[in-house]
Amino acid sequence: MSEIALPTLPPTEVLLPCALAAVAASLILAACFGPVFAVVSERLSVSRKRGFYARTGQQIAQMALLIGILATIAIAAGIAWLASDEPALLAFPYRLPLGVTGAALALSLLLLALYVSLRPRKGPSGTLHIALGVVCGALSLCSLFLCTSLARRLIHTVPEIDPALPWADQLIIFFMIPGKSFFWPLLLQSIPLGFAFTAAFAGVWLLIMRERQDFGRDYYAFALPYCAKWALWATLLAIPAGAYAFFRGSRDIMLPELSHLPSFLLDALSVILPLVACLLWLLLIKSEHPMRRKISVILACALLLTGFTGQVLMFNKIIPSP
Repeated sequence: MSEIALPTLPPTEVLLPCALAAVAASLILAACFGPVFAVVSERLSVSRKRGFYARTGQQIAQMALLIGILATIAIAAGIAWLASDEPALLAFPYRLPLGVTGAALALSLLLLALYVSLRPRKGPSGTLHIALGVVCGALSLCSLFLCTSLARRLIHTVPEIDPALPWADQLIIFFMIPGKSFFWPLLLQSIPLGFAFTAAFAGVWLLIMRERQDFGRDYYAFALPYCAKWALWATLLAIPAGAYAFFRGSRDIMLPELSHLPSFLLDALSVILPLVACLLWLLLIKSEHPMRRKISVILACALLLTGFTGQVLMFNKIIPSP
């Protein structure tokens, strides 16, 4: 009888970097989509005349600010580490795009800090505060695009740029992503995935801040299912978007002689684990006592992140390697 080969985990030297990349990407997405989630919640508070939406949005904005600071520090450290081996990254044509990306990140964090600190303690938010949140959210999404374009340029060869060109033209050439680029499907997937991670992390954040910001049992009975609904629907949209991104990647960038098809185990985990997380969120939504499902909140977040790590491993398989 022939022996059945059981599926095995990737080697540590592959698994660890991909896991770190998945964690970093999830934090960046949560930092960028957190302000959008917060201002939508605040707008719902006004339209539905229920303060719990605004309070949840405020806590999400606080979480996004902290994650944004950590993500910005991580990005700066990563650029500094790359530049230590490749000093050309701090020279033309990278210097100006790096400065613009850094300025966008810093400004988005500053506006988010103002958005968090200037919210009225009592009563609904005014038009100016909501407008500040909209600007902050738009700038956060712009920062995500700049970071994605910068990462693309670090992977691919930078086109020839004339130093005599005006700065605006230099930036357009540098950050331009071709219409057929594999990065567009990734950006498409980042929309539902960003909301999914924001909502999943927000549920854990509510549990962490329960002792410091105790707004009462009724509030948390509302806030946890509210975040779970966002995480559930966003994850269900992110799964087919991820499948499309993988299809485009396997068609556009995979080279049979330099790439490898992912194992069935990775395919399955990348879909099954997020679906199990959705089941846990659904049970939380239906529960009459959401605060008794703290383990489900944490486990669902971990399952979503683990499934995303599997997707990163899948992309690592199909990306050509020398």
